[in-house]
Amino acid sequence: MKILFDTNVILDILLDRQPFSSHAIFYWRMLNSGKATRSRSSRLRNDAE
Repeated sequence: MKILFDTNVILDILLDRQPFSSHAIFYWRMLNSGKATRSRSSRLRNDAE
């Protein structure tokens, strides 16, 4: 599974914005445990080139 985190998801975790933070933390933990991989948006890839 690939996961793409946008800025709002990161803020949900950092600011504990309910009801979104619990879902964001779940997916963050999946990413850190290796059960998912991160995906970059095509816009970020184009900007990096």
